[in-house]
Amino acid sequence: MTTAKSTRLRRRRRFRGALVVAAASACRIRAPLLSDVDTIERVGLPVGIKRRVNGGPDRLKLNIFEKMYVNSPAHTISQIRNVSFLRKLHALPAGSRVVEIGCGRGVGMQLILRVFEPASAEALDIDPKMIRLTQQRLHAVPSERVKVQLADVHRLPYPDGSIDAVFDFGVLHHLEEWRTGLAEVARVLPEGGHFYIEEYFPALYANAFFGRLLAHPTEDRFHAEEFKKALAEERLTMLAGYAESKFRLLGVAVKKR
Repeated sequence: MTTAKSTRLRRRRRFRGALVVAAASACRIRAPLLSDVDTIERVGLPVGIKRRVNGGPDRLKLNIFEKMYVNSPAHTISQIRNVSFLRKLHALPAGSRVVEIGCGRGVGMQLILRVFEPASAEALDIDPKMIRLTQQRLHAVPSERVKVQLADVHRLPYPDGSIDAVFDFGVLHHLEEWRTGLAEVARVLPEGGHFYIEEYFPALYANAFFGRLLAHPTEDRFHAEEFKKALAEERLTMLAGYAESKFRLLGVAVKKR
């Protein structure tokens, strides 16, 4: 190995090490508390999901680099723009009941309440830490208007056709069983219900750079055409005006008969 190549390798290792330290510090990563696991047992999540919450190989939680981004001002700005775009595509009718899957730290739900003004809303996440952060962020919102709860998108805790709109801000592409999650979204929507979508494709999260930093399922990844086909199989049709690129899909789907 040449001296120049050896120097470049050392620099890369130092840079990656610095990224890990910075990300861990920024996100204050910790293992789930015993009380978190006890809570998961009480709500009855499937065994596979319990393994994910406990940090197993099939976990759903974001890794430290993604947590660093989703907790950043840049991500907040992006969410503000995306919610505004979705609102222009389709406004909610009065009296709507909505759900956000994978609420994270609560910024998305905060924007949903402000921009869409639903009658009632529920923010769901599988990570107890994110549930606590969302509760803190939304503490001033009346409890009859918004609820925050630990739940799994693979098994949504609602009867068929009981939710007017579901919001997904980049959650499904993190699921190994994303088709099951999508089927659950479709199940809880009535005919005429709406699915607000912000989803990302492998060209973004699995490219030569981000593929080394981010943790995503390695099998059954979807691109735009696969995802839209899966939507159609669940009787979900994209409304006109959606934004699509090789990196993401941003739009609204309505459930048809």
